[in-house]
Amino acid sequence: MNPISRWLEHRRVDRELADEIQAHLEEKIERLIEEGQSAEEARGNARRQFGNPLLQQEGSREMWGWNAIDELARDLRFGCRVLAKTPAYTLTAIAVLALGIGMNTAMFSAVKAALLSGLPYPDPDRLVELWQTSKKWDLMNASGPDFRDWRDQNRSMEHLASYDGDTVTLSGDFTAQRIPIGVVSSGFFETFGTQAAIGRTFTTKEQKPGGTPTAVLGYGLSEKVFGQAAQSIGKSVRMDGMTFTVIGVMPPGFDFPFWAKAWIPQDFFGVSSSRSSHNYHVVGRLKEGISIQRAQGDMDVIAARLAKAYIDDRDEGIRVGSLYDYVVGPVRPAFLILLAAVTLVLLIACVNISNLQMARATVRVRELALRTALGAGRGRLIRQLLTESVLLSIAGGIAGFVLAIVGTALLRHSAPANIPRIEAIRVDGGVLFFTSALSIAAGLLFGVLPAVVGSRIDVNDSLKEGSGKSTAGPGLRRWGNGLVIGEIGLAIVLLAGAVLLLKSYWKLAHVDSGLRSSGVFTADLSWPVADASRLDGNKVAALSRELLDRVSRLPGVEAVALVRPLPVRSSGSDGDFEIEGRPLPADPHHNPNAFYRVASTQYFKAFGLPILQGRSFNAQDDRSQQQVAIVNELFVKKFFPADNPIGKRIRFLGFDSKPQFMTIVGVVPDVRAFGLNKPADAEVFAEYMQHTGSGLDATLLVRGPAGDQPAIRSVITSVNRDTPVNFEDMDEVIAGTMSRERFQTFLLSLFASFALLLAAIGIYGLLSYTVTRRTNELGIRMALGADRKVVLASVLGEGSRLVCAGLLVGLLCALPLARTLSSLLFGVTAGDPASFLAVVLLFAVVALLGCYLPARRASKIDPIVALRYE
Repeated sequence: MNPISRWLEHRRVDRELADEIQAHLEEKIERLIEEGQSAEEARGNARRQFGNPLLQQEGSREMWGWNAIDELARDLRFGCRVLAKTPAYTLTAIAVLALGIGMNTAMFSAVKAALLSGLPYPDPDRLVELWQTSKKWDLMNASGPDFRDWRDQNRSMEHLASYDGDTVTLSGDFTAQRIPIGVVSSGFFETFGTQAAIGRTFTTKEQKPGGTPTAVLGYGLSEKVFGQAAQSIGKSVRMDGMTFTVIGVMPPGFDFPFWAKAWIPQDFFGVSSSRSSHNYHVVGRLKEGISIQRAQGDMDVIAARLAKAYIDDRDEGIRVGSLYDYVVGPVRPAFLILLAAVTLVLLIACVNISNLQMARATVRVRELALRTALGAGRGRLIRQLLTESVLLSIAGGIAGFVLAIVGTALLRHSAPANIPRIEAIRVDGGVLFFTSALSIAAGLLFGVLPAVVGSRIDVNDSLKEGSGKSTAGPGLRRWGNGLVIGEIGLAIVLLAGAVLLLKSYWKLAHVDSGLRSSGVFTADLSWPVADASRLDGNKVAALSRELLDRVSRLPGVEAVALVRPLPVRSSGSDGDFEIEGRPLPADPHHNPNAFYRVASTQYFKAFGLPILQGRSFNAQDDRSQQQVAIVNELFVKKFFPADNPIGKRIRFLGFDSKPQFMTIVGVVPDVRAFGLNKPADAEVFAEYMQHTGSGLDATLLVRGPAGDQPAIRSVITSVNRDTPVNFEDMDEVIAGTMSRERFQTFLLSLFASFALLLAAIGIYGLLSYTVTRRTNELGIRMALGADRKVVLASVLGEGSRLVCAGLLVGLLCALPLARTLSSLLFGVTAGDPASFLAVVLLFAVVALLGCYLPARRASKIDPIVALRYE
């Protein structure tokens, strides 16, 4: 045997001998104390009787010859043995911790991806978003001429680019599909500091009208369409029928703006020349060393200069803000609230386990007293108890990490697509470090108090206990009660937030949009173009009539229409207009303004909208006739409050290339066309057949049986073979606008449910321990004639006092904290009395169940069995 092996074997024998001597010593001390000796006398007599030098200083480094690592290893081994003796408690604690740590880790991974990782571009802190501002609108897009002036006159931007988004039909030698695209100006990719991974981006010549139509594809799309990204270079694709040559492929993960999968040059189509047409988003890259505040000052000077030069820019300003805030700002409050909520769940779990540890410490009083009698100091006991807590938290952390992997996958697949960077959620090294730190912190958090309080041992009283049962001192009981009250308070805070969000979502889901959408389904379609970029309006009108006629003749179809854009899913465009006979204001900012859509004859019938005045569109309203329009009630109240609008004529200033007056022929009810959480606004409907040359796509609306969908698909593809046909139920389209609210409400409700369950378990656990501790007392009372109902009421009363105190603490904390939810609520105030009353009643019911079960067990105690211990 080599020297190292002999040394290890010697150490093993030493430890086995020490453990054996220790066991004999503990038995002897316990017998001597039971015979009436004090702890000091018993320890001294036992040591003298054994006479073993190993026992002169229990736990000293000289006695064992161990170093700090040996002591830690001994603590760990002893902790594992202790936890193994109570598998039910150990597994319960690990499961509760795993749940809390797992949910926190999964939520942290989502927050890290969406809020903490920054934008995936070089020097993302230098990227800014720019808007125009006015007295009429807080923030609005920029006009084409203003954007060019900003780009040419600024001194703080390294690059400045405009962009917009659209959804088009992509087709070619592959299955056609609808994709989001970015329509971007020159310098767009340079602004982001990102070049093509394969091929190149647009040249200046390709950006100008009359150049060669070129496109850049996203990496994932190019692989999906062509098999390999490199194979796409030089290939032709069609977008809404227009042919583009692929010149480049962007790196994986680049999808700005609006989750774009392809990009085409904006300037190729010509930029609006009107300063009143605010059509463009603007993004910029600050020069090195330039702050946002300095850039704002630069743009303020430009805004003042433009206001003097152009009447359309009078009283308009420029706002410069972080692109990061623009991208993640809408979801930041919800994510931070959810992270705080899941942290509360972990805190409740820690408080729960801390209370269980406290109760467990009272059961281990005899063991801890014996170790103290053997010479272990208070610090030694605290260290051992903390070691056991950290062992629990590490085991819970490992299990929680596994749950987090599953949880992040569920978050990634269940989260709505409009949450930024949701696809980047993953468990990486940073998340692993977070889990490890959280596990150790949790172990210390729930272990410190039981360790400190449990180490206060009265050795003589504890070892003289003859019944074999240990009782808790008043200190332990007070701390245990305080922990349960705190646990209830935390649960109430979380439950109040969940109830407020649930009520808010319920109100939003039951908002009447004004559209009779049940039984209506939709399909997006696009029209074939005649040449490079021109729509033949007459041909589109003929194809539209053919499509509507053929679909209307299918069995069961009640109404069929075309609309652009689809209400609720898109707000549509707004624009200034003039009313015939009324001069336009001298200040263009005071021009009348309204939203507009184009819709065919049966649009209102399809959605069950009655004609309140005048008539609907009819077959005679074609391209050869005077243009007509239908307006909603708000339009009438706003612009014709004292006049009959029928027969009046209006003309949008930027609606068509050659704006014409439209005669108002009808009035329809107001609808929430801009989303369920947004009010109706003044709206104008133009007749679709009179504007068939103004757009490449449309949405087909059909009120009829879903069984007609295969036949409708055949009709659409016969009109344009490149159109992918995907049917959507209109009710689902409306429900989809609430996806973000539904997601955050579900998560907060899930966290609150776990908090409620943990709080109920905490109440149950404390009262169960109380019943066990009071078994002898309750047995004596019942033997002396106490009624079982009195015993039941006694235990229920103790639990009820804890619940009432916890409810009071929770409500006092929940009322001010609920204000943080205000930005997420719809139709509900943060202090809604009905919601808080529901919280109190719900928790009272659950708490009553947690109190009743131990109380019922107490009322069934057999006095004879209980008195056997006396």
